[in-house]
Amino acid sequence: MPKTPVREGDISLTVFLVTKLSVTALGHQRFRQMPRVGEWVELQELEGAFMLYEVLQITHTGSRATADVHVKRIGEPEAAVNSLRKKV
Repeated sequence: MPKTPVREGDISLTVFLVTKLSVTALGHQRFRQMPRVGEWVELQELEGAFMLYEVLQITHTGSRATADVHVKRIGEPEAAVNSLRKKV
């Protein structure tokens, strides 16, 4: 994933993509605050496109002063947000 600019107060977390077949490290991502389970986060993929991911789990590691974020891919932001209309 491309590097995002560092802002004061950012939290750098390691993100893992979870699918039925595998768990793949997406690298370090910067967040303004700790994401929570169930939230959608927008991340930039290697190709430069932004996609939405749902946070499945946060794993706080004792050996490092950080956490790992496990996500599943939702899709393009506009399509994902439009899918919410079907639930209303």
